[in-house]
Amino acid sequence: MWVESLRNVSEIRRENALVSNCRWKEEWTVFAPLISELALLTILLITVGVLYRMRTKVLDEPGINQPANSQGALLQGTNVIVYDSSDLVVATNNFLLANKIGHGGFGNVYKGVLENGVEIAVKKQDVTSRQGFTEFENEFKLIVKLQHRNLTKLLGYCINGAEKFLVYEFMVDNSLDKVIFGMTS
Repeated sequence: MWVESLRNVSEIRRENALVSNCRWKEEWTVFAPLISELALLTILLITVGVLYRMRTKVLDEPGINQPANSQGALLQGTNVIVYDSSDLVVATNNFLLANKIGHGGFGNVYKGVLENGVEIAVKKQDVTSRQGFTEFENEFKLIVKLQHRNLTKLLGYCINGAEKFLVYEFMVDNSLDKVIFGMTS
């Protein structure tokens, strides 16, 4: 036998809708801060990861505090000499301004004479040069590949910390454009 009063079915549906609506609001107040915290944490982790990668990439660049043994990587398959910076300082008389024979994007070029009497041209990277180790390495590799009897020969190089030098044979007749086009200074 039925003891309770009869209820309108439409009222039951409305009450259930209100209850479920309240539950959704309660769940949202719990999950909304959690979702925003997770999003913030994800953004923070990505930012830290990108900054760390940029920092290690800069520190790993061979031109910055480059270890001496990494110079051998440039020498693979070449017959160039690794010069000591002190030998180049002596050969160019401490890069005396009177020995300066040219200037380019990489830096100044100085005439020098090695202890064995060989005349050289030393390209010294300028401190204001924006070329890093990658550009230095590219120039080195390109010149090594372009060795030809009609071109100035690359004899070697020197890397001393942040200082970079390319050592060429000295060309007595001045620059190639003056030889080809007959320009005089």
